[in-house]
Amino acid sequence: MSLALAAGAWSLMIGGHELIGHGGAQFLLGGELYYIDAMYFDGSKLPGFGTHLQRAGGSIFNVLLGFACAWWLFRREPRAPWLRYFLWVSVLYNLFQSGCYIAFGWAIHPGMDWAILSSLVEPIWAGRALVMAVGGIIIAAALVLTYKGMRRLLRPDLPIRGQKARLLVGAWLTSGLVSIPASLLVPSDDRMMMLLGGIGNSLIFMAWSCVLMLVPGPEPQASAADRLLLRWPVFVVSLTVALLYVFVLGPGIDLR
Repeated sequence: MSLALAAGAWSLMIGGHELIGHGGAQFLLGGELYYIDAMYFDGSKLPGFGTHLQRAGGSIFNVLLGFACAWWLFRREPRAPWLRYFLWVSVLYNLFQSGCYIAFGWAIHPGMDWAILSSLVEPIWAGRALVMAVGGIIIAAALVLTYKGMRRLLRPDLPIRGQKARLLVGAWLTSGLVSIPASLLVPSDDRMMMLLGGIGNSLIFMAWSCVLMLVPGPEPQASAADRLLLRWPVFVVSLTVALLYVFVLGPGIDLR
């Protein structure tokens, strides 16, 4: 059940980055949408600063979604174990991935969204320092919120260390299980670049979350009765979202 929920959350995070973040910004700014796949978006050239807003739109979506899920988890305190897990893993995915993407994009490839955005600030080191500071703040928030959110999932009748390992390593591995197959289906002449991109935005970016296994605690707040049982409707919806991301968005969609 946790695998399906995590796969659905990852697919929503990356798919939403492209579809809602980049695509939504393109639409709201009056541009045309040309093409979208599991890793790229293409549209008409926007006037003025619009192109830069569109580039930032994907990560802005992820940051907003991550904090919205954190608010729901901490303020609304849902009772259903599956919903608590889904919100927690969505916080983890959206904030760690966007934080790393913003902070380190310039070091990965000059064509990445935040590498281009950082180049708008001169001198070049100042632009890079700025995006690294912003990304670092998001990563720090991800560490704090992911750690605090685990309290809602940990049970007092089971060893805390083992539960933390299952949560963090499970989410980490699931990100790669979804991202890597999708990267292999993205149309490209440079298959190795796509594969490295799929590995990078999942297993490498998400590795930050595993640092929390070294931190003691937190104190469990879930009850012994809170078991993540199989819920067929939730399982089917989560798996369907993941399959659509890999096998429909992965090969790309022509929007013209």
